[in-house]
Amino acid sequence: MAVDIRKKIRDLRKSKGMSAKDVSEKMGISRPFYTQLEGGTRRLSVQYLEGIARALGTTVADLYREEAEPVGAHSPHLAEKLRPYLGSRSESIAENLKDFAEARNTLRRSLKGGTSRRS
Repeated sequence: MAVDIRKKIRDLRKSKGMSAKDVSEKMGISRPFYTQLEGGTRRLSVQYLEGIARALGTTVADLYREEAEPVGAHSPHLAEKLRPYLGSRSESIAENLKDFAEARNTLRRSLKGGTSRRS
């Protein structure tokens, strides 16, 4: 089942108790423009997807991840989902997003386990 990115953005925004105005202010754009992005009357470019993800405290990869998909296993699917927005660059960007997610998770694990240990 494909991820409806706009619905996922809206649901995540609402689950965090944020209004469209809150997100638009964090992104530095107008609320009407943001609602057009979220509602589908404006194209969601990578720049806007990154801004929305940042404002919502997540990543573009997480926005596209289906609930059952584990981190790092979505690169081919993500590339396909990004293709309408990125064209031929979708493969490399999806791989970078996957690498970033894996690096983030490794860092989180090391911080959790490494804060109490000393060498």
